[in-house]
Order: sequence, then C-alpha cells, then structure tokens
Amino acid sequence: MSEKRKHAGGRPKAANPLATDLKVRFTAEDAQRLNAYCERNSVKRAIAIRRAVLDMIAEDEQNAAPNQSDA
Repeated sequence: MSEKRKHAGGRPKAANPLATDLKVRFTAEDAQRLNAYCERNSVKRAIAIRRAVLDMIAEDEQNAAPNQSDA
C-alpha cells in the first residue's frame, strides 16, 4: 500500500480577509466616471472604492485628533 500525501487545501488564509460585502449605488454618470478612473489607473472598481473610503476615514480621524502642536 502506497502512502498518500495530504492535499494542501488551496490558497492560504489571508491575515485580514475581506469578508464584509457592501452594496453601493451610483448614478449612471458617477459609475461612468468611476469606470473611466479605473481604466486610466489600471485598478479594479472595488479597490478604487475601498481606497477612497479608507482615505476619507483617515482624513476624518486626523482632523478629529487633538492638535499636538498646541501643547
């Protein structure tokens, strides 16, 4: 009887998986502008939207933080 190797199981699990699915609605014009941006920058729509949202949140958090230079 030959010894069988155990299957590795596919891709390794991501450290921080993108598990939450959100739906966003755009006007036709906004969707067209997003598609044009993605084509110009060779980026997928989901990545472009994710980057925009994370940039917006980071800017908000930076503005909400107490100003350290006033001390």
